[in-house]
Amino acid sequence: MATLALLISVLFMTPQAAARPDFSGQWVLDPAKTSTTGAPMRVGGPGTPEQPAVQPPRKTKDVPPVYPVEAQRAKIGGMVILEAVIDRQGKVKDLRVLQSVPELDNAAIKAVSQWEYSPTLIAGVPVEIIMTVTLTFSVPGQPPQTGAAAAPAWPTQPAGAARPGMGRGFVSSEIEIKQDDRELTLVRKFAGATEEVRYRFDGSASRNRLPGTGGAVDSTYVYVSRWEKDKLVSTISWTGPQGPRERTETMWIEGDVLKIQTSRPPLSPGGEPFATTNVFNRKR
Repeated sequence: MATLALLISVLFMTPQAAARPDFSGQWVLDPAKTSTTGAPMRVGGPGTPEQPAVQPPRKTKDVPPVYPVEAQRAKIGGMVILEAVIDRQGKVKDLRVLQSVPELDNAAIKAVSQWEYSPTLIAGVPVEIIMTVTLTFSVPGQPPQTGAAAAPAWPTQPAGAARPGMGRGFVSSEIEIKQDDRELTLVRKFAGATEEVRYRFDGSASRNRLPGTGGAVDSTYVYVSRWEKDKLVSTISWTGPQGPRERTETMWIEGDVLKIQTSRPPLSPGGEPFATTNVFNRKR
């Protein structure tokens, strides 16, 4: 009788949820182990014997910036330099300020987001590219000025890491993760600046304002996270200059290292998907 009771209890036992991995702690980037596939090609790079340097595309639609009245009255001029992703159709898909004149940045972004180019072809196939563009705002009678590094002064990424901005975010050399049963908070640590990203475990959206990430017109990124076995997978959405955008981030522990991968589908059917995998060692 006791044996039968034990068998019944085993058969009707409620299955226990698998324990979630704990990502908590301080982690240091290992740039030598960072890998990127399917990234856009950069205009003006050095090129290789196998792949010539990418030439600037021909602009087919130009929209001049509207000089803000307040800036003209204050005699504020200067150069705004932007980094732009141009898609396979020649449209500006993402923008990031490299050199800022705060009173003029929005006017520059609004104008460049409407520019169009002839598609860039590599071996006859349209490709996505990254390039820089410069807009100069001149005040009559005033000497030309240059802009300043965009604020906040987010540092250059370590060698080997993915480029900053374009919806992928800066890769800081050190991060700290705090985790409990309800959520995870990831803190990116830069020289003189930090940035917090919240991930919720209940399937609800978490809105994160991330000025150091780049790409979103209002710096707001919406994270919706889920567990896939021992991996935390987050769908990240935002609004770029050309409308809604989305990518996927996956976080997991492999051996004694933490891996964080951002990815998006390939640019063309059968192409190589874009993916950047950053590897972090636990800080000792």
